[in-house]
Amino acid sequence: MTTRSAPRVRDPEIQRAFDQLYRDLNEVIELLNRSQTGTPKNTQSPEGTVRIVKVDPGDIRIAVKTDDGWRHSDSLQLQTKQE
Repeated sequence: MTTRSAPRVRDPEIQRAFDQLYRDLNEVIELLNRSQTGTPKNTQSPEGTVRIVKVDPGDIRIAVKTDDGWRHSDSLQLQTKQE
C-alpha cells in the first residue's frame, strides 16, 4: 500500500484535523507494509512493536521488538474458523 496525502481545505482547524488523521493513517499503512514483507523497513522501530511474520505458507510467527532486537515466537498453528 502507498501512503496518502491529506486533502486541502480552507478552514485551518479542519486542515489540522485532516493532517493528523492522514499522519496516523500513513503510520498504519507503513506497519501493514512491514508485516506483509516479514522484514521491518525501519529498523528503528520502537520497543514493544509487534508484527506478524509469514515465514512459509504454514509457518506464521509473532515478532516483538525488544531493547536487544526482534524476538520471534515459535511457529503458530492457526485454525480455520468454521461457521
